[in-house]
Amino acid sequence: MQSSWPNVVMKIILIMVCLSLLELLASVRGDISVQDYSKYPGNSAITGTSLGQTSARSAVRCSTLCSRHEEEKGERCHAARYHGETRACELMSRSGEGAEEWLVDGQWNIYVIQMGATLAVITDHGENGFLKGLLESVYGSHYYWLGANDVLQEGVFKWETGEDWGFTAWAVTPWVQPLGYAGYNCLGIWVIGYDGWVDYLCEYGAWYVCEKDA
Repeated sequence: MQSSWPNVVMKIILIMVCLSLLELLASVRGDISVQDYSKYPGNSAITGTSLGQTSARSAVRCSTLCSRHEEEKGERCHAARYHGETRACELMSRSGEGAEEWLVDGQWNIYVIQMGATLAVITDHGENGFLKGLLESVYGSHYYWLGANDVLQEGVFKWETGEDWGFTAWAVTPWVQPLGYAGYNCLGIWVIGYDGWVDYLCEYGAWYVCEKDA
């Protein structure tokens, strides 16, 4: 279904704001979460299943690891907790029943996912052309992540929002995309040098294009 121009314009405005904030906060490194998280203030425990513990240089980076977990591992991460002194970062899924319990105790800060911004979804020629033109004119030659991946099944891309995967705009020069190499599981758009979408390594520190309903 074709998007109406007012919706497209609103989406582009939100994308411009999002990109500006990401540039400021992430220093063009892709170190900012693509989901909205809020600090958990409650005195009661939150429960779920631990998705593992690692280290992170900041609470923002820790919540970013939670946001990226589904793309990389195929499991939904609903919460992250960060220990400022040791820089420990632990992720949690709240799907189903889990025995893990987290409490805010003065040492750990807990961040829970909220409904908010997601990586951009492109569903028709109008959106794709409008976004590509904006990025070319404002931000130059950069690679930007979009909101789809084929982590669960190689070659079968899905939008993280659950929208139908129908329209595509894969690049054909300088190489026909998607390449399908090992680990090339995340979707991006390279606005200068390539002529469309490309697949690439999910851990690559690219910029993001995100969108949020008005």
